[in-house]
Amino acid sequence: MSDTRHQSGDAPTPVGHEPSEIRLKLIIIFAVGIVTIGAVVTILMNGFMSHYRSRKDALSISKPVLFRDEEGQFPEPKLQRTSTDDMVQLRLEEREALRSYGWVDPKAGIVRIPIERALEIIAKRGLPTSDVKAKTSTESSKSP
Repeated sequence: MSDTRHQSGDAPTPVGHEPSEIRLKLIIIFAVGIVTIGAVVTILMNGFMSHYRSRKDALSISKPVLFRDEEGQFPEPKLQRTSTDDMVQLRLEEREALRSYGWVDPKAGIVRIPIERALEIIAKRGLPTSDVKAKTSTESSKSP
């Protein structure tokens, strides 16, 4: 048997390993290039970070006391801390308003009365009905 294989119409191809060897010089140049690029990027990033750090310190000196954050975190938003307690307090205030007298609009003469008193008044006088409309329509038809 021979060390070559023939394909239809092609020149014989040798069987075995590749004839060229590894180019060690190119691999070393590539590795040195990658390390150099990494070192340059690291030095540049350190320079940028020190610049931004000094800029941040300069800006924090000029900020008002309320906006300074000594702990290095963002200030906490001023939101409801206990919404349940706030809701309970609101319900108590509403209940107190329903049980007491007070002015709604003093200029217009509108007052607030306790709900029990309002129910007593409605029980005595009754609910308003549409009889007023019926009376005015019958009176207007009688007058001509």
